[in-house]
Amino acid sequence: MFVSVRADPEGPEDEPQHRVMGGATRPLLELLGVPTRELFAARDLPGNFYMQGSMGHAPAIALGIALERPKRIVFVLDGDGAVLMHMGTLSTIGGCAPPNLVHVTVDNEAYESTGGQRWADGTNRPQG
Repeated sequence: MFVSVRADPEGPEDEPQHRVMGGATRPLLELLGVPTRELFAARDLPGNFYMQGSMGHAPAIALGIALERPKRIVFVLDGDGAVLMHMGTLSTIGGCAPPNLVHVTVDNEAYESTGGQRWADGTNRPQG
């Protein structure tokens, strides 16, 4: 695995996102794939596909599988932040409308994997 660290938590103030990501990079790397590993350990099945490190791409992969295997029900478990990364994929899924694709989005009201940035109200949770 290659990781490019474009951030420095002690760096210049002109790029605040680099300071946030610089401080968050090491803990993120330590957590990489934890949910995937937990699902694998809980109950691995031959038909499961465990994806790591490609946040937001699970629905596109699931769509491809659903279209290729129309007699098989395809479930994709996704996070709310990951869905926001590639919302255009949802319109593609809607246009194709595969009846065998079930997309479940876990809404934990947080955007944690990129550093837990704060929202306008000072929290890390969306309004509403």
